Amino acid sequence: MTIELLADIRGSLKYLPYTPEQRKNHALSILNAMKCYVNRESKIKHYCGEYPDIDPIPRAQNLYDEAHLLSDNEFQIKAMDLFQSLRDFHTIHLASGTFRITFAHTALSFKMVDSEDLIINPKVVVSGFCKYQKVLDLSPESEKATIGDELVAIDGLSFSEYYSLNKWTTGGANEYGGMISAIAYMEMRKFSRHPVPESDYVVYQLKNPSGELYTVSVPWVARYDPKEYQLCNEILLKLGESPVNYRNEDDRLVKDELASKSPVALNDTAIPFIKWAIYKPE
Repeated sequence: MTIELLADIRGSLKYLPYTPEQRKNHALSILNAMKCYVNRESKIKHYCGEYPDIDPIPRAQNLYDEAHLLSDNEFQIKAMDLFQSLRDFHTIHLASGTFRITFAHTALSFKMVDSEDLIINPKVVVSGFCKYQKVLDLSPESEKATIGDELVAIDGLSFSEYYSLNKWTTGGANEYGGMISAIAYMEMRKFSRHPVPESDYVVYQLKNPSGELYTVSVPWVARYDPKEYQLCNEILLKLGESPVNYRNEDDRLVKDELASKSPVALNDTAIPFIKWAIYKPE
């Protein structure tokens, strides 16, 4: 496994090339899938007020009609947007090429905690650190954060604003599920399903129990298997395309010692991998 800054691998993110006929056939498969999508009516009923284009069939038909005119990038992004807007983790579209096998992480992880208004204005706190040690090494400012500190803003947006901006990309079967997905979207992106972040960094504003505000800027850090990149390059070469650059290094996973960094004591349960705690800020 190789871990490096997203800024250093952006140029190696590439979709496999399709012929116009292949894009047309792919789009036809998508259109047929949408015609038999069992949750179509419930999605329209629940979300049409917020998202007038929620009906997937007209959009799938448009994708089919213009597939032969689109570039590979345009086609893949439109297909991804269509499936993500369904907010259905059981109906997904996976991108091709190195997008399919690349992930991006930030150094911090978050959780929602009980608050007076969980849906409208949820309280989100730092819950841990990325399990990949190399991600932490590339994110020195993450050491400023403390587990339990409250998230005030992400890239200048409150969490509610961030969720509203990205809710048709993050997914989630309902509002609560959507917010859980938005938290995951802050922490990690799967480029097989998610757009690549426009910025190389995420800026968090956090608040400690004393009410003091501070800022943490951490980079997006990419993760991929070099063996999969090598295989993708072999396919690209057979298709007459230029191969992409990548590092063939083994950045071992290191589990973070959560308890040593956490002011919250976690209690064991009968299930070995489940612990619990009651968060009580001072």
